Amino acid sequence: MSLSGKLASILCQSIPFMTIPIKDENSLTEAFRNNLKIKPFRDAFLDIINVDWIDKDAISFEDFETQVGIGKHGQPDLVIRTKSIEILIEIKVYDTQTTSNQPLGYLKYLSKVKKDFRAVIFLVPDGYYKIQEVKKKLDENADKCDNSVITWHSLINLIDKRELASFNPLTD
Repeated sequence: MSLSGKLASILCQSIPFMTIPIKDENSLTEAFRNNLKIKPFRDAFLDIINVDWIDKDAISFEDFETQVGIGKHGQPDLVIRTKSIEILIEIKVYDTQTTSNQPLGYLKYLSKVKKDFRAVIFLVPDGYYKIQEVKKKLDENADKCDNSVITWHSLINLIDKRELASFNPLTD
């Protein structure tokens, strides 16, 4: 089985409500966002983002949006947006390429956002072929906003550790 097939298989088995076919980044992003309706899943995701200024109880499912256009700076896959927070999340599945806006356009956009807390997060497969390039660009701009790179396997391990699959009504 290819790396992409393994990742899709792991995600479908490990994420509580992952019941739609995963064809590409967009379908995965939508399925992932739907899981954020479940507070323990949302809390786990916010924990793994690992920015200490997040008040998990102040963030609701409605604060998550997918495929949000940010003008000439691109279109992050997932955005967490409140009155004081703007977090742009780029989700990579398989070895999909980055665009010229990832992450530099996102960082430029966030430098103009007048909110207390801003971050760029990449959620990528283990061994993602552009991981070093993305980390370097983020590190070079760390003074502009918080940032991190998270792997799917670290998220899946946290889901397993917290036994979040038990929230899936299809497995009762």
